Amino acid sequence: MLILNKNFTFILLGLPSWVLVDGTWAALSQLAEVLPEGYSLSAYLMLCMTLGNLCAVLIGSFSLSKNTSLHDLKIIIHRILAIAMTGGVFLSIFWQYTTYPGFALPLYLLFFICGGCAALSNITHFTFVSRYEAANTTALAVGMASGSMSAGLLALLQGTVLESSGFSVSIYYAVLTATFPLAVFALHYGIPDMLHNISITDSYSHHTESKEYDDVTTKSLLPPPQCSKYCNEDNNSTPSATISKSFHISKQLQDELLFARMHRTLLSLQFFNAFLAYGIVPSLISFACGRFAHRNKVLLYATGFYCVMDPLAKSFTLFFRATQLKHFLFITAILCTLSSFLVLCATLPYDSSNGDMKWLYEGYGGGATVVTAYVCIGGLFGYSNTCVFRYFKEEMQIDDGLSVEEQAGEVQRAYKLAGLATQSGAFLGSVITFFLVVTNSLG
Repeated sequence: MLILNKNFTFILLGLPSWVLVDGTWAALSQLAEVLPEGYSLSAYLMLCMTLGNLCAVLIGSFSLSKNTSLHDLKIIIHRILAIAMTGGVFLSIFWQYTTYPGFALPLYLLFFICGGCAALSNITHFTFVSRYEAANTTALAVGMASGSMSAGLLALLQGTVLESSGFSVSIYYAVLTATFPLAVFALHYGIPDMLHNISITDSYSHHTESKEYDDVTTKSLLPPPQCSKYCNEDNNSTPSATISKSFHISKQLQDELLFARMHRTLLSLQFFNAFLAYGIVPSLISFACGRFAHRNKVLLYATGFYCVMDPLAKSFTLFFRATQLKHFLFITAILCTLSSFLVLCATLPYDSSNGDMKWLYEGYGGGATVVTAYVCIGGLFGYSNTCVFRYFKEEMQIDDGLSVEEQAGEVQRAYKLAGLATQSGAFLGSVITFFLVVTNSLG
């Protein structure tokens, strides 16, 4: 069997993970001009996507275990790719279809499925690549970022240059869907058969004995719950004993509650930042851009450049990462300020006959300001989100008393709780914004 270079394999594997989600978001201006929801479309799509992401995180967290073999993971990934690719084909055909009483229901259902597959890809792909060298994890992340950036750039070209040449939204979706066979090919031909039946325990033992298992990977293993710079000072008590006396709950849930209490400050900030930057703001963006005279271009540049900036901001963590609580608080303050500006743009009453706000809504300067604010919000949250996960993986001190398998379990617990905080915050923000939009409670 042909064996591809493993780094190249994982780049191809990560390429389509978020390409349909980010591609739909980048082409939001094209969809809003055609579909009956108009420039309220982002509220509907965000609700579908965050619900799909939250369901996927819950399913992935409770269905995958540390004993899942590589062979079983490959089967799961193949199925996810097949479902997502089918969704991409259907999107290229049915994206503009509407149902009574004038809703783009096919688009919403397909976006829910694609959002769930994308979130499951994060869980399964990184679980899969964790059995290999640290460089392969970087390759997978590069592939995911490349897919997002490619979708954003293609949407910008499609909305400004290619559309006049007959490059329709349907063709755009077909091109994005064409990345999935590359991932299937890489997964099938890029992994040696001899690794198929290695469990996570065997894999970690293999890496520990391998010269390729470098210091970065070793540092990534999380210790058991203990007080760190993000813990609250009262965590030196033993809440687990109190919990066990009050409730008859499993040891796993008991440990998760203890971990969540010890890191509640950082997890709370993650929840709030996701509530703003991954819930309210993206749900409002098409509504806010729809109030401008050049609304289709404003929305196109906002979502297109967002998809380009997000992976670039995440890659910045390779050079500098937020490592102190004050850094995250500063990021939260900036997110609040920029989010407040976008909310005001979406809600301020505006009468075209009144020239007081004409400079903002009818000139190019106001639209450029909204584009800049939205792209900055996306970049800041992408950077902050990556810093939180990398903190849980790399910055905490390893307890030498734990085995490698136990340390891997702590990493999985930290990722699970951080992921739940992110997706639940985003879902809450999207639900609130959705009801404000559909009930015409905004300006």
